[in-house]
Amino acid sequence: MAEIDINLKSVEETNCKLPAIISRVAEVNSTISNIKAVINSSVLGRSNLRARLSAAQSDINDIETGLHDLYRGINNIVGIYENNELKLLNDIKKLKV
Repeated sequence: MAEIDINLKSVEETNCKLPAIISRVAEVNSTISNIKAVINSSVLGRSNLRARLSAAQSDINDIETGLHDLYRGINNIVGIYENNELKLLNDIKKLKV
């Protein structure tokens, strides 16, 4: 069986960037909300603009939720991996004794 080598430091460093990305996604959602608030309702009614902006907000909410889930999932998986690695190392030490 091939050896699996996971660079946890790299995974953790990359995962640490996700909160900033999530924040930027939330800002985009807020901007769309502000745009909807300042556009005249008659303009929003044209070309289904209100519905399209709302759909964009919904999509952005889904992306934000997915990014939050990804961030939490990676943190959990890294913790599990680290615990399993320590357990294996301890088991190997016991076998050598």
